[in-house]
Amino acid sequence: MWDFTAFNFYPVNFTALGSNIFIASNRHPGTMVYDTETGGLAIGPLLPDPLLGGTRVFAATGDTQQLYALKYRICDMQQAFEVMSTACVEDWHPTSFPNPSQDWSWATVPSPPPFPKDSLITAYAMHPDGRTLFVSCGSNHDTHHHHTYSFDTKNHKWRSHGDWALPFQNQGYFDGELDAWVGLRKDGYVCACRVPSRSRTLAAQPDWKMAKEELFLEHPGSMGATLTHMGNARFCLVETEELEFDGFMLYITIFGLKYNHEGELQPTARRTTKSCRLHRNLLQFSPVAFWL
Repeated sequence: MWDFTAFNFYPVNFTALGSNIFIASNRHPGTMVYDTETGGLAIGPLLPDPLLGGTRVFAATGDTQQLYALKYRICDMQQAFEVMSTACVEDWHPTSFPNPSQDWSWATVPSPPPFPKDSLITAYAMHPDGRTLFVSCGSNHDTHHHHTYSFDTKNHKWRSHGDWALPFQNQGYFDGELDAWVGLRKDGYVCACRVPSRSRTLAAQPDWKMAKEELFLEHPGSMGATLTHMGNARFCLVETEELEFDGFMLYITIFGLKYNHEGELQPTARRTTKSCRLHRNLLQFSPVAFWL
């Protein structure tokens, strides 16, 4: 099932949580939740103070019972690690939650991120086990230094995996047919990365393959692109172009991936690309597509 969301006011984070879409602004603690099954829009739990401002990364566990949020703000070296859950969290904060309920609520994760406070999160992906979040980060002062960690959402422990980074930018998605994480590189190419062991430290980046065909169109006014996993090795690429005088152009490309006889990653022959022009209402336009 498709859902397509756009926001025109301030920078906003969108993430899927089961059949719901969670929406959080960078300027206000209020959140909203859109139910894709009923079409209903409801007010979600307020963001806690540590998550306000800065850049945020949201990742849901495989059973969709928890939503983890990492926030980092380079200007004042602030980090935060919070979780939204319906589970009882009184063991973490007995004074903050004396009467746990089944309503969604936020709590501070008792294990803070181990990476330096001047780090930028470059990529992240949930392990196919549905409980282990991998995060790659790099120094804001040394662009050549990267490190990758994982966080086990069951035992609340971080693990270091080595001085390397995942080969894609932002979120990667596990695909069972390719047996790999798939993500979009900064240069516009799609890549598939072998999922590393949860218990090992690697001396180098895991093996990965890049599709030779560039799928990110990179128009002169391009505002970037996002990748969405549709299952069964099918993906959707959404790109926005800001037009010179008025409005935006939206490009949507649906494609499949496979390994050829030589083991190389390549798009399948069937591919659909559509575009539409959108009028400019406000200064910012941030489309996000979901496949739920």
